[in-house]
Amino acid sequence: MKHIALAVVALTLQAQSAAEVCGARPDNKQRHVMQVSVDKIDNTNSDGVSRVACTLWGVPHTSSRIDSVTAVINGVVFKATDIDGVDFGRYFQWEDEQDLPVEVDLKRHTRFSPTDTIKFHTVHGVYTAPLNTKKK
Repeated sequence: MKHIALAVVALTLQAQSAAEVCGARPDNKQRHVMQVSVDKIDNTNSDGVSRVACTLWGVPHTSSRIDSVTAVINGVVFKATDIDGVDFGRYFQWEDEQDLPVEVDLKRHTRFSPTDTIKFHTVHGVYTAPLNTKKK
């Protein structure tokens, strides 16, 4: 029993030393910032999709990952079929410029309501923007 207690104490001291060297792990949801805006929706392509041009804003020299994109149109969720500018499921780094243009392909829709949204599902959480191109 005495040996078990000594082993627990030794492991506890090792864990405390590692925490002092590495520092406390930050909460990604509090520190990570990303914003999304929709710039243009193109329905004139020959691919038969609604191609949504978006701009993502992030903190320079940090990384992120977009796992998927969905759109909520008239209360129905549609999953994006493709993304250009980054790859689904792969990390990318924000460069010196904090904006990143991407194009997302969705099932073609010709009408969007003011309540329709596009959602970027990332390693840091979900980021949502209105699915319209009206500037405020």
